[in-house]
Amino acid sequence: MRPLECLQSAFECCHHDQLPLWELSFHGWDQATGRHFIAGQEFEALNSLEQNYALDEDVCIVGEVACKYHFAGVSIPDAYWEIAPGVPSYYWLPDWARLEFASRLDRVAGRDVMLIAASGGVVSLILNPLPLPMLCNQNYSELFNPTKEK
Repeated sequence: MRPLECLQSAFECCHHDQLPLWELSFHGWDQATGRHFIAGQEFEALNSLEQNYALDEDVCIVGEVACKYHFAGVSIPDAYWEIAPGVPSYYWLPDWARLEFASRLDRVAGRDVMLIAASGGVVSLILNPLPLPMLCNQNYSELFNPTKEK
């Protein structure tokens, strides 16, 4: 059984012989690959061309680490949050970049790992048949533009 299938099975409460590994806000990207993962304030300080390159490089880093350590699932970077008042966390990207990162990672590793996203403190599994960017846009639209009941 592939790691992704093993994780899907675990979320369905099915027993299997393998233990699936889910990377959960892993911060050892640099150490695991010898390359620098760019996120947070460092990412925001880049111009648009540099941000595009950084997203490509970050996706390659996550894909490489997921393969190297046999991760069955990976979390996309969080939205902005602070570890203390006025002190932003390390592992976050602006909303547009999170969606783009997820889309690119899905193209590179989506058949091998489950993409998992946190949204307002809620973990969401990407198990919907919609293409990921469409699903994310739908979820964000429903979250920020709820349909008013008449």
